[in-house]
Amino acid sequence: MTGTWVTGLWSGVRPHSSSIQSALRVATPDASPGHDKGVGAGVANWATAAPQSSGVRRSLLVLFPHLREGRGILVMHSRGRELHRREMKMTTSTCPRSSKSGRSRARVLRVGVVLIALAVVQLGLGPIKSTPASATVGFSGPPVVRVSGNHLVNGSGRTIRLIGVGQPGTESSCVTGNGFFSPPNSDTPSWIAFMKSWKINSVRLPLNEDCWLGINLPHPQYGGVPYRSAIVHYVNDLNAAGLAVILDLHWGAPGKQLATGGEVMADEDHSPSFWSSVAATFKGHQGVVFDLYNEPRELSFSCLVDGGCVTTKGVKLAGYNQLISDVRNTGATNVIMVAGTLFATNPTGFNKIMPHDPRGQLAISVHVYNFNGAKKPTTWNLWFHMGLLAKVPFVTGELGEKDCTSTFIDTYMSWADAHGVSYLAWAFNSGPCNGPYLIDSSDNPTPYGAGYKAHLATLPA
Repeated sequence: MTGTWVTGLWSGVRPHSSSIQSALRVATPDASPGHDKGVGAGVANWATAAPQSSGVRRSLLVLFPHLREGRGILVMHSRGRELHRREMKMTTSTCPRSSKSGRSRARVLRVGVVLIALAVVQLGLGPIKSTPASATVGFSGPPVVRVSGNHLVNGSGRTIRLIGVGQPGTESSCVTGNGFFSPPNSDTPSWIAFMKSWKINSVRLPLNEDCWLGINLPHPQYGGVPYRSAIVHYVNDLNAAGLAVILDLHWGAPGKQLATGGEVMADEDHSPSFWSSVAATFKGHQGVVFDLYNEPRELSFSCLVDGGCVTTKGVKLAGYNQLISDVRNTGATNVIMVAGTLFATNPTGFNKIMPHDPRGQLAISVHVYNFNGAKKPTTWNLWFHMGLLAKVPFVTGELGEKDCTSTFIDTYMSWADAHGVSYLAWAFNSGPCNGPYLIDSSDNPTPYGAGYKAHLATLPA
């Protein structure tokens, strides 16, 4: 075995290994097939975190208070070497001892199997996703990005991750009267080559719905057809250079308000028209991904997904299902990203209510910074242990830190590499490192940017 595997006994029974493996597969769908070691073995690819028996006991007693007593052994092996062995025992007086009837014995067996699976989850022994860290390959020719199961693939069906940068300016310059891009030369072939020198394979472009639709603008010369033409030209150049592009609805506003920032969620007034137009424009570009809304704020997941709710300011919101339908009605089959609530830091509600895409081309977007609600490793592990990473691909649409180091992102990228999660650092634009910006006014990496660039250099091509 080249991975790490776990064997276990619980409650004095010796469950068949196939039963254990079934339970493990339910708890952790990425588990690889196992084999019988004679005493009930579940075999899978597991991380090598040392278990904390007291935490496991507490969790099991809460989940199964009817179990009077139990004893378990978890043994972790890697490459034929035992890494860790821990015996756990728990006792409670909330239930009489099990009888010797077949029904009680069967119940104990079932509980024993489930306890092993839950113990593995509670121990933090999450399986490493099937997507390897080396799956950061670029694209030969125009890129193709598709969803296959819980990972992204290219046109050859090879598993990939989107590793790249966010390039701001296309959401703001058009409303400030400064053109389409910031800085002005950041849509040229030399700029694209500069970005590619960082070993990226994707770029995320934030868009403004007012500029795209040509409405409410103080500088109309930078909206409508001119804006759309500039974006299309740049996307074509990025794709021709072998870079996938994520188009993100970053700024929007209802009615006659000028879109100068983000709102609670996409608005019913303009966002459906925006996505219908964007999808019709790029439906032939399989290297273009649609990120439906940058950072939804505080709202319920039912509102986020189904829409129709009204904010305290009287703004009617469009839900993901409506926006997906608007995209698909154009004939576009592009991959679609959906972000959770609380500024794209909370995707947990998708475990119960997932938007519906008839094409099956959804990915979850998360934003991870050292100052937002997704800054703790316990949060990342929650996404994993809930099973979300086993359902759809995860793309970290924005990643960064404001302390002018790369300590935080280094930790996150190591986690993401191990779990097959994509990430794009914010932001590839000139500015101070605590912006956070990846490059300074001389186009040299900031300390934060240098750390990101150095990590990308370590990833196999």
